[in-house]
Amino acid sequence: MSSGQTQAVTDTHPVPAIMHPQPRSRAQRRARRRAHWSTRRKFLIVGLALVTAAALAYAVPELLPHSPAVTIRVDGKQRVSAETGAKTIATVLREHHVKTGAEDRVAPGPGTKVADGMTVDVFRAFPVVIDVDGNIKTVNTTWLEPAQLVRRQLHLSPSDVSIVTAPTRLAQGSSVVVRTLHDVTISVDGIQQSERTAALNVSEFLQQNGVVLGPGDEVAPPPDARVAGVKTVTVARIVQDTAQADEVLPPPTIVHDDPDLPGGQQRVVKPGVAGKQRVTYQITRNHGEEVARTPISKVPTEPPAPRIIAVGTAPPKTRTGSAS
Repeated sequence: MSSGQTQAVTDTHPVPAIMHPQPRSRAQRRARRRAHWSTRRKFLIVGLALVTAAALAYAVPELLPHSPAVTIRVDGKQRVSAETGAKTIATVLREHHVKTGAEDRVAPGPGTKVADGMTVDVFRAFPVVIDVDGNIKTVNTTWLEPAQLVRRQLHLSPSDVSIVTAPTRLAQGSSVVVRTLHDVTISVDGIQQSERTAALNVSEFLQQNGVVLGPGDEVAPPPDARVAGVKTVTVARIVQDTAQADEVLPPPTIVHDDPDLPGGQQRVVKPGVAGKQRVTYQITRNHGEEVARTPISKVPTEPPAPRIIAVGTAPPKTRTGSAS
């Protein structure tokens, strides 16, 4: 190259061009929006699935069939408390190996349908001795109260019979004496008195009225005659000297069971009111002077109102639960 010419000088390293963002196309913008909404849908679907799963976990146990819980007690003592799929009480007892005899009592009855929270009581039969108007025999019973035995098992009405002797609570070997009530009139020492008595014979009837027979006294019917069918008992006195006096007649005490009162506790239901009685005395005289005065009869002229005492028979309360 000649010196007269000018040479163009160029850099062998090209200068980088400044990059400006190119505007996105409409298709790219739509693709970006679709990707954005797709991600949001995924989060919504996952959240909805979690909420649904939680709701099902809470609701499914309530929707599934629930086995009823039943408590079994034998003679008042809890034997088992558990859920069961049995339909009747009899099936529940078999399921839990609770055997019952022919004279045992189940409440509710064996054919009763099972319900949730039900308590099944099994009462074992035990022997007691009963005396009904002198007829003595041994029977098996599941009742613990004498009144229940008389009314529900012997089928005797309380208005027709009286329990003369019995314990407060029955147990194996207990003795219960029952007498039929009769309306009888007693005539002694010129006084007549009608009453309802549980005496078995005339002798018991006279004893109840405090009539003491002297060696020469006459009784009709005789003392060993049964009261059943007798309308009047007459006592004819053969004495040398007697005297009468009106005296206070203390009220009798009647004790009955109260299933609403705790066992062993007593409560006075009625205090009782004293009556009056005419007492006949046999006068023994020696040389015209009185040396002894013996009561030979006591006949009520104003019947007293009995004193009534309630004796608690309620068993101790126990808490029972149900086990899953």
